[in-house]
Amino acid sequence: MKETILIVEDEEMIRNLIRLYLEKEQYEVIEAADGIEAQAQFLKHQPCLIILDLMLPKLSGEEFCEWVRNQETTQETSIIMLSAKTQVDDKVNGLKLGADDYLTKPFNPEELLAHIEAVLRRTGRFCHKITYDGLSIKVRKGEVTLNGEPIQLTKHEFNLLYFLMSNPNSVYSREQLIEQLYPNYEHDILDRTIDAHIKKLRLKINDQKDPKRIQTVRGMGYKLSRIRNMFKSLLVRLTSLNILMITLSILISSFAIYQTACILVDSIGNLNENRQSQFEWILFQYLFVFSFLTIIIGSVLHFYLTKSFN
Repeated sequence: MKETILIVEDEEMIRNLIRLYLEKEQYEVIEAADGIEAQAQFLKHQPCLIILDLMLPKLSGEEFCEWVRNQETTQETSIIMLSAKTQVDDKVNGLKLGADDYLTKPFNPEELLAHIEAVLRRTGRFCHKITYDGLSIKVRKGEVTLNGEPIQLTKHEFNLLYFLMSNPNSVYSREQLIEQLYPNYEHDILDRTIDAHIKKLRLKINDQKDPKRIQTVRGMGYKLSRIRNMFKSLLVRLTSLNILMITLSILISSFAIYQTACILVDSIGNLNENRQSQFEWILFQYLFVFSFLTIIIGSVLHFYLTKSFN
């Protein structure tokens, strides 16, 4: 997996297009639809590069750019502004605010990829780090931060965390971890030594009560859990069009059921006309409520998936 890139764009279609091309090139992609959400995503994931639209709701792209440059990790993050503002003054102002590059809309995705690769060639040497859910380890600097706050680790704790974060979702036995931490040690190392390192590491990264990051796999060892399965990836990519198509399919199916039930009622001879009308009206009410709830649940599901899984 290559560097982490944050897409800050309020138009979902453009976000999805950029994400498609970036993931094709094996970049780790996160998204934000406004400036406030972008701030939260930046602190949580600490991306190496930001693709930034300027005309954003809640907080403008210019304000977000200034905010990023005021962070301590400013030299590690590159910014490419992607905007419909095409005037020379707009480009100059954007670059003066701290952007590393400026691209105007409409744009060619291949051209955007070329700009990204060019910027990372110039600045990527500052961004050798692994980040997950606010926990970031910078190998060359020997630094670890949690939500931007530095954490002091011993040499073995640092090496253990780096090894686990470099191999997420892989289970390693205590013997394998001992080989990683003490490759040339002449004396025997007890398994409990690894347990002690894990306990102290969990305490320092606030993961001791209900471990979410470093998990114990009973009878096997330890792993750093990072959920990136295909099911979740599929859910993240659900769009408004997908939800609309599902909702329409359910509505059409409900109408078909209603029509079928009416035909069945008509074929029953022992119901008088009044009871038949009552039955059809009750059936219609039930299907109407079912369809309405389907629309509500679909809308809530789409909002939750697109907002919570980034």
